[in-house]
Amino acid sequence: MTSLEIKDKKNVNKTRMRALLDVAKKETRELTETEQKEFDDLKKENETLTAKLIELQKKLMEYEDQEDELIEETEPETKKRSKKNQKVEFRLLSMINKIANNRSLTDTEKSVIEAGISEMKMAGLNYSGQIVIPTSTRAITVNESKDTVGIQIESILQPLRAKNVLFNAGAKYLSGLQSDVQVPVMGASSVNWAGEIAEGTDAGTSFTNVKLSPKRLTAYLDVSKQFLAQSSEDAEASIRQDIVNAISTKLESTILGNDDGTDTQPAGIFSVGEIQTKNISTYNDVAVMNALIDDTNVLNERSYVLSNKAKAYLRSKEKGTVGGGFILQNNEIDGEKVFATSNVNSTTNGSFVYGDFSNLIIGEWSGIDLVVDPYTQAKNGSVRLVINAYFDAKIARTEAFVNCTIGTPEVTKNSKVKE
Repeated sequence: MTSLEIKDKKNVNKTRMRALLDVAKKETRELTETEQKEFDDLKKENETLTAKLIELQKKLMEYEDQEDELIEETEPETKKRSKKNQKVEFRLLSMINKIANNRSLTDTEKSVIEAGISEMKMAGLNYSGQIVIPTSTRAITVNESKDTVGIQIESILQPLRAKNVLFNAGAKYLSGLQSDVQVPVMGASSVNWAGEIAEGTDAGTSFTNVKLSPKRLTAYLDVSKQFLAQSSEDAEASIRQDIVNAISTKLESTILGNDDGTDTQPAGIFSVGEIQTKNISTYNDVAVMNALIDDTNVLNERSYVLSNKAKAYLRSKEKGTVGGGFILQNNEIDGEKVFATSNVNSTTNGSFVYGDFSNLIIGEWSGIDLVVDPYTQAKNGSVRLVINAYFDAKIARTEAFVNCTIGTPEVTKNSKVKE
């Protein structure tokens, strides 16, 4: 049977199964013994057809590989030359599927992995997975069957900024880092007036450094074997987005959390004792909280990053006689942007962070290490992907932020926001 015939037969079976159920529902009864046997037989047949379809798709992929080899042997030399320097995009889903089924990778796929390994080595990192994905956008070339093929690699982490509220709020993102990094932070400076020919005085500008060190962020996804057999653009985009989502969620929840920093994990912003804290119950409290940042001479754009509970409170809390309306309106508070996420470490009534998020520095080290584990979830017909990526995050200027709680007793400076 062809794949089209298999799909048609499955649809016919599903239609008949649905008809059997509809009759029983209409008459408010269970399926008769004869009907139940027919239903079970159709269901079993569909399961067999699904297995055949998956096997057929695998065969088609093998035929495509064999066809490529035959074309290389039989094509006229002029056609072969026209293929040189052709740009192709690597397929992550295909690579995962081949490794899960113990099949050989093409020279092109191996070249992509080698590029990822090279990135990780330059970053001073080790890898353990069968696949290492480059995170920088680049074009690499590989000699495959005497043809020079160009592989266009688009950064898999490119959608990370759009997904993560911290980047949208203005966090400074440093990618492609190598080893430990000292990021200079300019402190306060003094500027003096002087006569036209008088000697200028030292401005007194001081610099400090924020040290970023690679810390392993790990997550896993369970992907069905049937999904891995897909070859569509949508399936490829879906697996990439799942990886980005897993990384983004863990990174965001850690930075907006309450855990102390360690050698293996960045500190949560609510654990940084040097950041000022404020209880918020009224619009006047918001104004006072704004003044805390004003007094530090932070000049860049500021934003709010709220828990969903805090958002609900502020959008329903009236300003009162100060100006009418609600504190939070149209995703803004007094014209400043508001971002909400469930990843904020929230108190009972809600929490949020306010300030200049360009003073939050997030570092990313190149290369995503993927371990393809076909055994752990084998009984469920799935392959487990273990994702390892390397990040760090630090606050450059703690005075640029205020940690806030909603409607709870005043939180004193140098204390953490607790659940």
